[in-house]
Formats: sequence, C-alpha cells, structure tokens
Amino acid sequence: MESVELDVLGQRPGLSRLYTQLCFCFAIPDTSPQSQSTILGHLRHSLEKLTLAFPWIPGQVIRSSTGIFEIQPYERLPRLLARDLRTELPPMQEFRKDGFPFRLLDENVIASRGTLPDEHDTCAPVFEIQANFIQGGLLLVFNGQHNCIDMAGEAQMIYLFSKACCGDPFTTEEMKVGNQSRSDIIPLLSGYEGVIDKTDNQSEHQRSAAGAVSGSPESFWAYFGFNPHALTELKSSAMQHVSSEYISTDDVVSALIWRSVTRARLPRFLGPAETRTTFARQVNTRSHLRIPATYPGVVVHKVNTAMKVDDLLSTSLGEVASQLRGSLREEDLGYRTRVEATELYRRLPSGTIRGGTGQRDLSTDIVMSSWAKEKCYDFDFGLTLGKAEAVRRPRFA
Repeated sequence: MESVELDVLGQRPGLSRLYTQLCFCFAIPDTSPQSQSTILGHLRHSLEKLTLAFPWIPGQVIRSSTGIFEIQPYERLPRLLARDLRTELPPMQEFRKDGFPFRLLDENVIASRGTLPDEHDTCAPVFEIQANFIQGGLLLVFNGQHNCIDMAGEAQMIYLFSKACCGDPFTTEEMKVGNQSRSDIIPLLSGYEGVIDKTDNQSEHQRSAAGAVSGSPESFWAYFGFNPHALTELKSSAMQHVSSEYISTDDVVSALIWRSVTRARLPRFLGPAETRTTFARQVNTRSHLRIPATYPGVVVHKVNTAMKVDDLLSTSLGEVASQLRGSLREEDLGYRTRVEATELYRRLPSGTIRGGTGQRDLSTDIVMSSWAKEKCYDFDFGLTLGKAEAVRRPRFA
C-alpha cells in the first residue's frame, strides 16, 4: 500500500495512539480448542478479504518528517489476537446475569491495547481485533486508532468486516468511499483569518473563580442501562416542558446525564450560584458537509452548551434538552467544522495544534460522545451465533 495522509481533523497530536474499543459479547455453545480454531480461521480469512478491498486497514499511523500524520504500511493483515480465558473469567451466564458489567470487561485483559497511549507502545496500528473465549461465550473486541477513524468510521469498518465474514461482496460505492483521498475531504475556507478558540474555549471564558472545587473523591466506571420503554417514557415526560418543536431521545438522555452528574458534584462546588458548567457534544457533521455517511475518517465537531449550575438543576429536563438542541440549531455545523479544519490546517506547519478534547475543567464540564446511531447489534460476523447479546465499551485502565 502507499502512504495515506490523514484528514485535517485527524491531525491532532492528542489523538495519537488513542484507541476506541468496542466489545461484542456472543453466546457460543462450544468453546473447545477445536471450535476456537474454527472461529479464528473464519475471522482471519475475513480479514484477508477486508484487506484486499481496503489496503490501508493493516497499516499504522505515523507522524512523518513533515509533521503530518499518515497511514503507512505495517503488517500484511490487521492483527487478530486470541485469548483463552475460560479459567480466568467467569462463564457467560455470570456475565449475562450481571448485565455484562464494567468490572468483567477490563481492557487490560480483553483488548489488544489500552485506550490511552502506553509508554511502551512503539507503533499505532490502524485496526486490531482480539477474540476472547470464556466458558459459553466469545468476547470479540475491536480497536480503532483515533487519528484515522472516529466512532462512525470505526462502526463502518466493523460493518464491512461483518460483510466479509458473511461472504457478502463489497459494493463499488463502499470501496470508493472507503479508499478515497482524505487530505481534502473537508473543504477549507479560502482567505479565512478568524480564530476558532472562541468556540473551543467557551467554558474557559465563562468560568468563575467561584467554580473552584474542593476535594477529589474516588471514582469508578459503571454502565447505566436504559431499556426502550424507559427511553420512551423519559422523552414523553421531557416533552411536557420544552421550548422547541423537536428534541431527540439523545438530547433528553444527554440532559439527564448532565444534570445527574452535576447534582452529584454539587457538594464540591464552592459557589454553585455562579459556577458555570459546559456540556460538550461530539457531533458527526458528515451530512452537513455532503460527505458520505460511510466515510471512515474523522469528521466530528464539538458543540458546547453552558449554564450556571443552579440554573441547570432548577430547569426542567425538557428545557435543558431544548437548550442542547438549540445549540445544534444555532451553529451552522458545516461551516463551523470547516472553520475548525481551516484553523487546524493553518497550524500544521508550526506544530502548535492542541490535543483532541480542548482545554476543559473536567471538575465542572462534561464531554459527551454518543454512539446510539451505530447499529452494532446488527452485526453477526457470519458466526451462526445470532446477534451479540451485549455491545460494550470496555473499562478504561
């Protein structure tokens, strides 16, 4: 393969060697060594087909001598690792009984590499898979390098891998979009001289000294599950107190998370009446730029909504959801993404690009990335096991 220059939004050093993981939990009747070998052979053969159609997928992300991140050749196929954890992890029925909890899905055990860069990592492969066998189950974990694929892009590549597993041919359009040039995918603004920091640092400009926090309580990872009926009821309740014609379920869940986390933090705020909190949503802006939804690169823009803590907690859930929706309407998302890309492009020669999440006070702010639109439960990878019982983001180390 030839080197592939990454798109402008993938040029942030803060994304370098950062990985997005996704774990698919399948029940399998037979986890004997012979069955494991058959499954691994099937997955490996499917990676052959995926690589043949998308030659960049077994590559690695390198920062070239010019300071530009690009995909360069690495291995013949994406790595497929396997672990027999039948004696180290509980059986599938215990995973199922406990709701596939964070504590059983440790990235250090079930993933090919961690989310955050490790000082011992010497390379950054684009795409890796680890198949973990437990008694009565398979935990199939995908790892995507964040400079070159965002969550929508990773879901697309997992979908294409599932097609290969099922023996379905790739369409001409899938191959065209999946292999198209990345460096010019987002049209830059000619003659632009503005500064994007006004938007990106919104929370800093609104921060008050009263927002200082006291103490640093112990924290831990946890999943919160919402069944479809609960989501319907939650949105119905929120719709009774809205100021906009439309709010999405995502808006309502985001508002619930913002208010709930802020309420839990309240005892640590020294002056909640004046403290401001910002909710930052990572928004997929492909449709706003006429970029195909199946483009596998990085096309996200951060949209901020800020409120005083007291106002946030005293405002109805529906109204907070309306404000989150309003932030999406107020911005021309396509234009703002082009502004961001243009500003990043201007900084490439100087190497002064900031990290991937901007400068935030995470004692008061929340950065949210929703994967709700990704149809991960539709993938079966041709394993004749049915659909995954659960799809989870493994626990960060």
